[in-house]
Amino acid sequence: MNRRDFISKLNGIVWVIPGLFFLGLLNRHRRIAIVQDEIRIPENLLSGIYFYDEVLVNLQGEKPVFFSAHCTHLGCKIKHVENDAFICPCHGSVFSLTGQVEKGPATRNLEMLEFSRDKVNGDYVVKLPVR
Repeated sequence: MNRRDFISKLNGIVWVIPGLFFLGLLNRHRRIAIVQDEIRIPENLLSGIYFYDEVLVNLQGEKPVFFSAHCTHLGCKIKHVENDAFICPCHGSVFSLTGQVEKGPATRNLEMLEFSRDKVNGDYVVKLPVR
C-alpha cells in the first residue's frame, strides 16, 4: 500500500467516526428504554389495597382487581388511599376502590388491567398498559 492509498483510507475513517456519533451508533450517553409489559404480584397477599409501582391492587372483594396507577386526567401516579378511595395527588381526582370516578377533574374511570395466574407459584401476572 502506498502513501496516497494509506492517507485516502485514513481520511475515510476520520469521516466515518463522527458520522457514527451523529447517527447515535456510538453515543454512550443515549438512553435505552426498557419496556416492561407485565408485573408479578405475590399470590400470598392478605385482603386489602396495595400499590405495586404501576399497579393499584384491590384484593378486598371476591375477585382481585388491578388498575393502572395513573390518573386518567393527566397521568399522575396515584399512591394514596383515603376513606376507601384512590386519591390523585396532582389535581385531587377521587376514584372508588372499583376504579369509578367519584370526583373530578378526571372524567374517565381508572384503567382496569388484565391478569392471569402463574401456573407454577400462583402469583398474579398483571399486564401493564402501553405508555
